[in-house]
Amino acid sequence: MDRPGEQQHDGYARELEDYGQALGYRCRRTAPDALRWERPGALTVAFTLRNSFIDVALAATPDTLTPWGRLPYDRLAHLTGSAPPACDARDTRCLPLTVLGNTMLCPGHYLLRLQLPPEPAFCLQPGQFFHLACDQPPDGGVPLALRRPFSIHNITYTGFDRALLARAGELPAALRDQLDRQPAEVTFLYKVVGRGTNLLTQVRTGQTVDAIGPCGNGFAVGTERHALLVAGGIGAAPLVALAELLRSRNVAVHLYLGALKSEFLVPALCRPDHTLTRHPVPGTPEFRRLITEEFAEIGAAAVHICTDDGSEGEKGFVTEVLARHLTEGRLPTDDVCVYACGPHGMLRATAQLVGRHALDCRVLLEERMACGIGACYACTCTTVGAAGTEKKRVCKDGPVFDAKEIVWER
Repeated sequence: MDRPGEQQHDGYARELEDYGQALGYRCRRTAPDALRWERPGALTVAFTLRNSFIDVALAATPDTLTPWGRLPYDRLAHLTGSAPPACDARDTRCLPLTVLGNTMLCPGHYLLRLQLPPEPAFCLQPGQFFHLACDQPPDGGVPLALRRPFSIHNITYTGFDRALLARAGELPAALRDQLDRQPAEVTFLYKVVGRGTNLLTQVRTGQTVDAIGPCGNGFAVGTERHALLVAGGIGAAPLVALAELLRSRNVAVHLYLGALKSEFLVPALCRPDHTLTRHPVPGTPEFRRLITEEFAEIGAAAVHICTDDGSEGEKGFVTEVLARHLTEGRLPTDDVCVYACGPHGMLRATAQLVGRHALDCRVLLEERMACGIGACYACTCTTVGAAGTEKKRVCKDGPVFDAKEIVWER
């Protein structure tokens, strides 16, 4: 039996009807266990009552339903009030994950797609990472002694149309924030920098990767109305999933993407099918349009591209462009949070810049890790608080920190 008892079922449906009508929707039953909210010019919201939760789907047209998430019955009472975020993504475990693809995007940069277990409770946060065994040694081979950490680049949800993120503002905020979303795939974008990542390039579709995850604390999205995302090079990778999460909550997203030169902007491309054998090469107007369209599709307010050598977008450091826009008043400074990932020097410059403008800022630190679970203290950073300075573990206490906590050593 996949739906609640008839009496309980009708009670839940009536609650949804009353709530929808109070918001100005026309509510109608389309089946004994199905209900729709409809309003001219807005997305239709479709509810299907199951055994312990409600499936929520959206429709831009009457005939097309796109899954959006699940609403547990115990959260119905919170729809008219405030409640903590639905997702608690600290369920770290050992997982054998099947490889769905491992594609070279451009020289030295690869996109690894892994299938996630089909468990309703499985939850991920942008900014978290997985600790992967990079090699698949043949019988008798000696595996690497240490795993390698990889930040989540993108999260794929079964049947979800990311273009609907541009219309997230049409959903009631309380409903948006109470939904659980079941991820089907996770994507990692990595750069070959040593033996471990070089071995990972040899992993093939259909093989199994031994993973520990999700690890660490991700980006704690608050109630801000605007977000400034600042990325340097491969640091764009974890901010892709964050951009989509922010848009799902109707936060206005302004992206600042910086790189040494144009080809290093490839990480800004979101979809697994974006390879340079099928799309325009870096340095061309078509490539720049491809990046901006990626984020325009989800309703990003603006995308600013800059390179150190001027081969794409504005010439200069991404922090210089951000500083100029803040000084010129081109960006909102009320109800704003800044999220940054990239080289240490870029993070330090970003933290100092936004500090002068009194903006909240969260940074994702990238440090060499050994155990990845906080036992060895090999990946510490220095932080400061009311009790003075202390060492914190990037893998366990981070990798995302409030920029004001970090002692920015040169």
